[in-house]
Amino acid sequence: VTDWLALCRGCVADVEEILAALPTRLEREPVLRAGMGGDDTTAIDAACEDAVVRRLEALDLDFTLVSEELGERVFGSGGSLRVVVDPVDGSVNAKRGIPYFSLSLAVAEGPTMDDVTFGFVHDFGAGEEWTALRGGGARLDGRPLDTPLPNEPVEILAFEGTTTPAIAAMAPRMVDVAARLRVMGSLALSLCHLAAG
Repeated sequence: VTDWLALCRGCVADVEEILAALPTRLEREPVLRAGMGGDDTTAIDAACEDAVVRRLEALDLDFTLVSEELGERVFGSGGSLRVVVDPVDGSVNAKRGIPYFSLSLAVAEGPTMDDVTFGFVHDFGAGEEWTALRGGGARLDGRPLDTPLPNEPVEILAFEGTTTPAIAAMAPRMVDVAARLRVMGSLALSLCHLAAG
């Protein structure tokens, strides 16, 4: 049985080493190529993804990797197992030294969200570890999430649009829905914060 939590923690350690080795925008921002998701792959994106892929390769498992930079890549014979990873969710923040970005990894036994069995998000700014296990609930730093649900009416609504025009087009529709909007820059972390109420 694969210890996905240990693998994720190893990936976090690798990414932390890369962040230390590439400390400023000068090292992190150079564009190396276009990613399969359509965004530019920068030096920080490529280095972190390479580190995560090396750890996944060492598992010697049959699975399909789904990644923003690589697209889909089959390991072994592929099969039904899928690993979805974003080594730097919030890479614009990471490139600029804004401490709100994360590593996210999910494991699924098939191609849909319903097939997800394990989820992991590490917040590099706060140093928090968010985990979820199908049938085992969600945890923050090992403690079960048992906080109250978000307030009604909605006090804070997180947007994760990536462009000013996209956000500007949607913001007027939220006037009667939420008192405040936040655009923090890491969808994975926004979803974790929602799960925590």
